[in-house]
Amino acid sequence: EQETNWTCNAGFKSTEGECVPLIAPENSYLTGNTYGRGWECHYGYFVDDETCKPISLPDNAYLDYSGNRWTCERGYTRERGTCATINLPDNAYLTDSGYNKGWECERGYVESQLDCVRIDLPENAFLTSSRYGAGWECGRGYVKTGETCRRVQIPENAHLNYSGNGWDCNRPYKEAGNTCQMP
Repeated sequence: EQETNWTCNAGFKSTEGECVPLIAPENSYLTGNTYGRGWECHYGYFVDDETCKPISLPDNAYLDYSGNRWTCERGYTRERGTCATINLPDNAYLTDSGYNKGWECERGYVESQLDCVRIDLPENAFLTSSRYGAGWECGRGYVKTGETCRRVQIPENAHLNYSGNGWDCNRPYKEAGNTCQMP
């Protein structure tokens, strides 16, 4: 077999040792590439065998930036090839996610069984921005004990530690149980 040292120009493809014109199917355009099919489907169409078929959009959906996938509009979530309405509970807001629940609880509320329940904030506590856990932490100088905040008991010759929820001995004292003793 004889080796060839030539390639076809843009808009042509090699078939049986000859350059034949590329024919782009309806709803496509020539890419100018000498590799691959030499054509791509227009935005909103996908390749099916040697044709370009329109992407079927469900209600309340739009084509994403690529033009070959769809995303649900805000307030809807992807569900079995459709965009279903997000059921927004009281004290919740929509998120930008079109997947999962599509909502989060407002500050001061925590999710419980697809509902938003008010956080019972104990004395000497503050709300956190965490989506997990109790939704609150004790203020500096207090430590969480069950559902309350208990004042840190600082022994003689000690001070509140860096994190604010315990204590460290003053120098040169050393911890000995719940006290600070001279070494």
